[in-house]
Amino acid sequence: MRAIRWLIGLIAGVGLAMNALGDDKSATQVVAEQVLEVSYLVETETALGSCTVFGKDGRTFAWTAAHVVAGLYGKESRYVDGEIKEVPYFRPCYVVKQLTEDGRIVGFKKYEARVIAVDFARDIALLRVLHHLTDRPIHMLDHAPEVGTSLVHGGSRWGYVGIRSVTFGSLAQIGTFLSDFPEMSYDLVTSPASPGSSGGGVFVAETGEYAGMVVRGAESTFILIVPARDIFHWGIEHGFEWAVMDSVKAPSD
Repeated sequence: MRAIRWLIGLIAGVGLAMNALGDDKSATQVVAEQVLEVSYLVETETALGSCTVFGKDGRTFAWTAAHVVAGLYGKESRYVDGEIKEVPYFRPCYVVKQLTEDGRIVGFKKYEARVIAVDFARDIALLRVLHHLTDRPIHMLDHAPEVGTSLVHGGSRWGYVGIRSVTFGSLAQIGTFLSDFPEMSYDLVTSPASPGSSGGGVFVAETGEYAGMVVRGAESTFILIVPARDIFHWGIEHGFEWAVMDSVKAPSD
C-alpha cells in the first residue's frame, strides 16, 4: 500500500539520554530502566501492540507500527470546499501502563492517543498522547550500528501478559529484505519478541540510542525492525523534521 502522504509521520529525533551511571549499575542496566520508562502497550479496538513515548515541547508523542493501528482507519463524509467528500480518519486508541504494588501488578492506567501520521508501506505510525507522560527525548540513530552491537528491546510481549518488559539481544544483519516487499529493507535482531511486541523500540544497550522499531518476526529471536536511520531520513523527506531532530520544534496542535 502506498504511503498516505497527508498522514505520514516520522519517528522523532531520537535516542534515550542516559543518566549518570551509579557505581552499582552497568550501562545496560541504566538503559534498560530508561527503556521501561518509555515503553507502553498500545490498545485498539482490534489489536494490542507496543510503542515508544517521547516528549517534545511539553507534549507527549509515541511511535508504533502502522499495522497495530490499521483497524482504526475509516472514512467519513465531510464538507470540503463546498462539497461533501469522503475523508479518511482514525478512531482513538490508548497507550497503557501497569500499576504495581508490593511487586505485583494490581491494575492498568490508559491514556487516550490519536494517530496523527502513518505510513502503511513502511509500517510506521506517530501518535499524539493526550496526556503528559514524559519529557524524555529519544535520540535516533541516523546510521547503521555495527553487526554484533548489543541491543535492548522494550515492548509488551503477548499484550498485557508481558506489558512494558525488556529483552536483550544483538544486531544480526543489516539491510535484509522480504520477497513480498523487495523495495523495503529491514535490520535483523535477536532480541526476543512475540505477538504484541510490534511497534516497540530497539535501543543500543550501551548508549540508549534508538536503533529501530519491531515490525515482523518469524521466531522469537528472528525479529525484523524498521531501522531508525530509515525513519530519520523518511521524516526529513516528508516534512517531519520536528519528530526526528531535537533542534526542531513541533507544530502547534
